[in-house]
Amino acid sequence: MSNLLQKSRLAVAVAVVALTSSKGWAQGPAAVISAPKPVTALNFVQTPAAQVAAKLSKTTGMTVLTDSSLAGTVVTFSSVGGPLDSVLKQLSAKLPTGTMVRAALVPEAALIGPTIDGDKIAAFLKAQDAFTPLTVGIATLDFKAGEFDLLGQGVTLATAAPLMASLHLRPVYLLILPRVPTDPVAKMSALSTESMRQYQNMTPDQRKAAMEQQFHSLMNMDPVDRKAMLGQMMQQAGTFMTMMKSMTPEQQQSFQQEMVQAVQGSGLIPPPQRPAPIQTIPGN
Repeated sequence: MSNLLQKSRLAVAVAVVALTSSKGWAQGPAAVISAPKPVTALNFVQTPAAQVAAKLSKTTGMTVLTDSSLAGTVVTFSSVGGPLDSVLKQLSAKLPTGTMVRAALVPEAALIGPTIDGDKIAAFLKAQDAFTPLTVGIATLDFKAGEFDLLGQGVTLATAAPLMASLHLRPVYLLILPRVPTDPVAKMSALSTESMRQYQNMTPDQRKAAMEQQFHSLMNMDPVDRKAMLGQMMQQAGTFMTMMKSMTPEQQQSFQQEMVQAVQGSGLIPPPQRPAPIQTIPGN
């Protein structure tokens, strides 16, 4: 983990401590949080998503919310029940395409009051996600069932119990439809950044498989489309080189060194060989 990322997460932690130390609600021991109760069989017909979330909260004892991105959204959904994580995943598939479930630990102050604002939870998560490298908007963090997001790390309620008690954090599930940029330039940039983030999270074998899949997809394209795609790639490379010229000589040198190191690290070219030492033959 880089020093920058460590400092960033520390900054978020300090902010959480400051929030949880607010006068009036940080007094006294924190309540013990148990795992959510299993969801019983349910059936909803053209029901507002917020009402479905409220029903799940009531039956499982866990806070389940929607934010304004799903305001006015109705859903027809039935389930035989089971673990809350599983049911929420099934529910998200019935909501508008792109809807995702965020499971996170948030300051308990955000969950106090007669009305809990899902938008405040979304804003908190978005601010937290800003400290995760190569994150676009609200991150699509892939945690295991039963894990909650705590500063970009997946933790269970059991392992996080000491921190939850000391920082007054509470678990919450949020159903949210991330806002995708409509501007073509911003949308392409967001997709490119997300693609890089996904690639960084892959294992070497997964990266190899992804590259092979992209190669086969390119080769299976219609020749006319493939020619256009290759032309676009060359145009992007040309734009990239033009932008490099705007760098200072020091920046260019540093960037070029990083590129050489990246290529050598990929195994595409061997690292430079050091010349063999010159051996001298002692005279007679």
